[in-house]
Amino acid sequence: MRGRSHIEHIDRWVRHVKNTPGSEWVKEVKPRIDSQIIRANRF
Repeated sequence: MRGRSHIEHIDRWVRHVKNTPGSEWVKEVKPRIDSQIIRANRF
């Protein structure tokens, strides 16, 4: 099981997503998701 700090991080992210317009937080996540897709396609 993961530690308390992991759960706290998830809680902070959930609050951030709920309180920030989607057009803003998507900019934070999109590069990470895109890079994961690119890496997956390489295999």
